[in-house]
Amino acid sequence: MSTIRENIGTIFVTSVIGLITGLLTIFSDKIVENVKLAINRADHQYENFDKLATDFSDYMSAVGWAVEFYDKGFTKKSSLEMVIPKYNDAIINMRKREYVNLALIHRYWSEGAAKEFKEIMKKVREIDMLIHDLNSEAEQIESGKKEKADPAITKPVIEKIKPLLNDLESRVDVFLSELT
Repeated sequence: MSTIRENIGTIFVTSVIGLITGLLTIFSDKIVENVKLAINRADHQYENFDKLATDFSDYMSAVGWAVEFYDKGFTKKSSLEMVIPKYNDAIINMRKREYVNLALIHRYWSEGAAKEFKEIMKKVREIDMLIHDLNSEAEQIESGKKEKADPAITKPVIEKIKPLLNDLESRVDVFLSELT
């Protein structure tokens, strides 16, 4: 009788250990999978934040330089050749990645962040439309028809851009700090 009890005890203990091991294996796989997904998501979130912040930085500096050059009358061909291509590259990049960035913000951050990004991009487009008002002067300088831009034409445009740029800088600063 004691042999049967010992065998039943051994079978029971072995079964319980097997059951616990099986459950731990099932749950540990799930836990490991969740940890891997979380780490992967964090890596992608960081990479996407870095790209977004760089895009904003490139754009803000390009607009700032363009405004400064026009505002200070640095509008000879050689001066504008330093800022116009940088601005064009920055705005093309911002506009080209707008919906990619919006999708990533929806995915990795929040609906509130996506809404703020849309508002920021409205400001970017508004500034871009004003920058376009400077194109006729830039084209005349580029073609050699004028040596410098006419401040009577450029100054009112720059004065409209300045407060928009200040507002945009503030919004971008807050936006990026809230994403981290």
